[in-house]
Amino acid sequence: MIKKKPYLILVFASIIFLLLYFLVNTNSKMVLNLHDTYFVILISHLFLFFIFLFGVTSLIYILLDFFKVNILIWSVWFHVLGLIVATSILLYLNDLSNQFDAKQKTFEDFISPTDFNKYMFISILVFLSLQLLFIINIFVAIIKKMRLLRASQ
Repeated sequence: MIKKKPYLILVFASIIFLLLYFLVNTNSKMVLNLHDTYFVILISHLFLFFIFLFGVTSLIYILLDFFKVNILIWSVWFHVLGLIVATSILLYLNDLSNQFDAKQKTFEDFISPTDFNKYMFISILVFLSLQLLFIINIFVAIIKKMRLLRASQ
């Protein structure tokens, strides 16, 4: 069933994030430094975002399947797995960056710091480009469906 409907993985992921939302420490946060701007996001809010995003994305896929709009399966797999991998990398990098507090850093860490911000930003860009792929896939599938309907009339 998941082989033909990979978007069900997003349903499971949103349920997992819903469970993690209630178990996560409310004081933990993600700090992203881009040039001279700091973005501070609570992890619980990030989990709410993932719950919403994965839930709405899977709902759109379910509606497209209900209305028999043929979407490219390889594109759906690429989108779903890419979202899961990008989300996992983002949360892992956030966990690594939170482990290195300023009090725990040594002089060697300041000389050659691991720039988690750059990798987190790349992960966010991959995440956003996968959402763009999702939108393109929907439009292509709807246009194909409209052409088939016009040809059958």
